[in-house]
Amino acid sequence: MESTPIRRSFAAAGRAVPSPRPLAWAVAALIALGASACNREGTATPATPAAPAAATPASAATPAAATPAATGLTVKGEVGSLRLRLIDALPPLPKASADSGEASGDCGQAPASAEARAAAAAGWTVFGERDWAGYRAVGVARVGTHLAGMGCVFPDGQVLLFRDGRPVAQVIDSQAGKEDSDAGLQSLEDGMPGPSAESSQPARRAGADAELRVGDWNGSQLARLVVGADGGLELAALPAIDSYCGQRAKLPRLEAVALPAARERLLTQGWQARQSDPDADEGEDGMRDALRKLGYPEIEGCSGTGMGYCNYHYRNAAGDALQLTTAGEYVPPGVDQAEANWPRVAGYSVLCAAPKGG
Repeated sequence: MESTPIRRSFAAAGRAVPSPRPLAWAVAALIALGASACNREGTATPATPAAPAAATPASAATPAAATPAATGLTVKGEVGSLRLRLIDALPPLPKASADSGEASGDCGQAPASAEARAAAAAGWTVFGERDWAGYRAVGVARVGTHLAGMGCVFPDGQVLLFRDGRPVAQVIDSQAGKEDSDAGLQSLEDGMPGPSAESSQPARRAGADAELRVGDWNGSQLARLVVGADGGLELAALPAIDSYCGQRAKLPRLEAVALPAARERLLTQGWQARQSDPDADEGEDGMRDALRKLGYPEIEGCSGTGMGYCNYHYRNAAGDALQLTTAGEYVPPGVDQAEANWPRVAGYSVLCAAPKGG
């Protein structure tokens, strides 16, 4: 019985990950979510010279029970520059920043839900959407921009949460718009990788049903949304370790971690470097060869262009396999490693070992 990969990638949807040659299994693109919202316009009652302006009838006003506060919804939590807050209408489009780039028709996605269609009608670019815990989670941005070497980015991206078709909460990055065009929330992930070798049902990260994770343009997870004991929403920090393959494969936090530190964390959790075949790749690969000489025999190959992606292989005692992908430059020969610009983790893919006797 063949194993089936459980994938987790820090690469945002719509962004191709270069590969030096066909791999046994590739780093999957992070599941991106669409966006949606409602566009409301109020009409003022004009005043007349003979009488004051007519008051808006109570029956025409939005019922108080429809607002998040009136329904008892509470929100809390700050993680770094991320903020979770209540809303009762679609937020206005943010102003363009100096480095926001030009909008690209190739970025974003067609809205699938009524909420996403309403958001698109209000001018938002939809980059993903998903149902979660009774909410419709929607990723929106002012525009989708294509940047050379990075693919699609969504400046000022944020996450909207809808309930019963109404916007009730949003997650924003307070630093979005103050930095480059890749700032802000740009990815969502609900912990649903592919099917496991242990079951015909979709394999999930342990505890994935209870949370929704938010990330940056590269898909690196930044925080998670959870439903609290009181039914409110909470923005919480990520756990130190994720579990896969029946919880026996332990994955520590690796997002954007430099290669030496990432490798040390993996070894601590029982993963061992798997020697790659030095003759498996044809042609020259300067990054691969340099990293092998620096003590990383598990490196399989590098793209050599663009973001400089490289793949590494590990295995645990149960036979589960891990492919790690980094992005960035390798350590130049002759440069002290403490001063080097090490590649950083960009994603991974876990392959659960087939059950014995299968």
